[in-house]
Amino acid sequence: MKAVKLSLLIPAIACIGALLVYYLLNSYNSYGVSSSTASRPQDLTFLVLGRTGAGEGGMWEGAPNLTDAIMLVDLNTRTGVLNLISIPRDLYGTWGSSAFKINEAFERGKMNDLLNGVADITGIGTDKYVVIDLNTVSSIVDALGGVDINLPSRITDEVSGYTLSSGEHHLDGATAVWIMRNRYAGEGDFFREENQHLILEALLEKLRGMSTAERLSFVIKVLPTLSSDESNMNFGDLLNYASEINGIKFNNIVLDFTTGLLESSSTTVGNSEMYILLPISGMNNYSGVRAYIQSKLE
Repeated sequence: MKAVKLSLLIPAIACIGALLVYYLLNSYNSYGVSSSTASRPQDLTFLVLGRTGAGEGGMWEGAPNLTDAIMLVDLNTRTGVLNLISIPRDLYGTWGSSAFKINEAFERGKMNDLLNGVADITGIGTDKYVVIDLNTVSSIVDALGGVDINLPSRITDEVSGYTLSSGEHHLDGATAVWIMRNRYAGEGDFFREENQHLILEALLEKLRGMSTAERLSFVIKVLPTLSSDESNMNFGDLLNYASEINGIKFNNIVLDFTTGLLESSSTTVGNSEMYILLPISGMNNYSGVRAYIQSKLE
């Protein structure tokens, strides 16, 4: 594929991270790890942050550690539903004692403030997080031997002009990531989100169709990349959840303008204006957002 200008990460990367955790658990469980002696697991919640790492576009944009995908993963073990709650990267507020966009928290070393903020936004608390970059996403797709999708419309790179026609395509990791991040269309982010769903569905179907041996081989391939990502989670502690989440259902909760809860604004940074998002009820007032999220949980 031709070289293209790298844009911002998208929430779908966090979805892939959640998918990976799910299938890692089931792979381990298939090879003899049992939760029969443990009590029924409680609900599991952790924050997934997707970042553009050094050499992946972040250095070119001058911000290698911004986490432009922010998603709270909430597993309800009673209903078997994995709630995926996306939080807009441009959300501006006070995190701890400083005001900045929420996607800057990791770069500033304010993870505790971010976790507290996410609890205020969603009404769901957690002290666990994992940071995933583009290398992980690409490695997952490549370890699966690529994925097949049917594009409803063509996709064009805004800089190079590289175009992928509509129709059926077999994607490698690099091309999948490019499609997931491309918003060069009249619909902008909505165009990108539709294509993200296509790739996520293709990933899920590929993973579901794997035998136990194939799944183990997949885990072995991606573990080195996964272990290079940052996290305060002990993945071994997640094994008790394996028997509880077979047949899991995904519930996506997105905060966009259609909710009527956010509005565009700007703030002065140095000598320039920065685009930001604010709750319509006012900066740091997430009561409406929190109520909306709670109403969508399954």
